[in-house]
Amino acid sequence: MGKYTLIFAVAYAVAIIIAAVTTELLNLNALTNIVTLMAASFFVSARFVSDNQRVPTKQEKRVLVWSSLAAALVVSGVLTLAYLLLFSHGGELILAIKSVPFLFWVFGLVIASGISLLILYMSYSWFAGICAKKYTA
Repeated sequence: MGKYTLIFAVAYAVAIIIAAVTTELLNLNALTNIVTLMAASFFVSARFVSDNQRVPTKQEKRVLVWSSLAAALVVSGVLTLAYLLLFSHGGELILAIKSVPFLFWVFGLVIASGISLLILYMSYSWFAGICAKKYTA
């Protein structure tokens, strides 16, 4: 499963960078983050089905979902930190972070992770099923 986690992380990073540039140039909203997660997970689903000629088992699906969530959090964190360090003043960032209550950050992370888990599960279940029909037809 490490192979697919790495593929997900790379696809997700590329999708985030493309979405960030596109969002900045076209003034799009933050929903592009959901699209990037879907794009990366759909890509990995198709790749898994292509490689294995079947949908993931329940255990494989569980590993794919949770490892993809972990990879998404790491990639998002690294890219966000890099962006902030390159294009922002660190002192302003620290003040902004401190001004928001800790529970708000936790609540936001839980909600965002829950939405991400649903998207990832959908990808590795529903979309993998669609891909399997294509490859076995």
